[in-house]
Amino acid sequence: MRPVLVTPPQGSIVTLEELRLQCRADEVQEEDALLLSLRDAAMAHLDGWYGILGRCILSQTWQQDFATVGPVRLALPDITDLEVVRVDAEGAEIEVLGSVIRHDALGTTVSPRVLAPGPLRVRFTAEMPRELRPVVAQAVKMLVGHWYANREAVVTGTIATALPFAVNALLGPIRAVRV
Repeated sequence: MRPVLVTPPQGSIVTLEELRLQCRADEVQEEDALLLSLRDAAMAHLDGWYGILGRCILSQTWQQDFATVGPVRLALPDITDLEVVRVDAEGAEIEVLGSVIRHDALGTTVSPRVLAPGPLRVRFTAEMPRELRPVVAQAVKMLVGHWYANREAVVTGTIATALPFAVNALLGPIRAVRV
């Protein structure tokens, strides 16, 4: 089952001032709303379950339900906090279960310490390691700069890729692959 976002990320890794400098729009405050809109679009493009990175950039809480009693593989990596709950057939929470967590190359697997009948609900918080955030911040600034300079879907006379090459080069090594 797909995870559901419970608590969205707060804040951003790129400030408005950084975007103004990137886009050379530091003298044009009328463009602030556009720059912030482009930043939000870039973050949505990259972040969380639906983002192309396959991981959470800033701290956010997700919930994932499973029909099985365990072990289960979580949909996102970089788990910082976790709670496993047994639920009834209607989805009402019955009890919190202790769990065993295993991290491997494919992500995070969780097993309840005691196998109890019924489906499981796992709530977890995930966020990217802080040392990777400067890479994502640079990619966001580059995406915003590209979209700011090229405001139409198609640029006549050029061949465009889905993402500018430099953005792909930055993000490729830190993408999480879903299996």
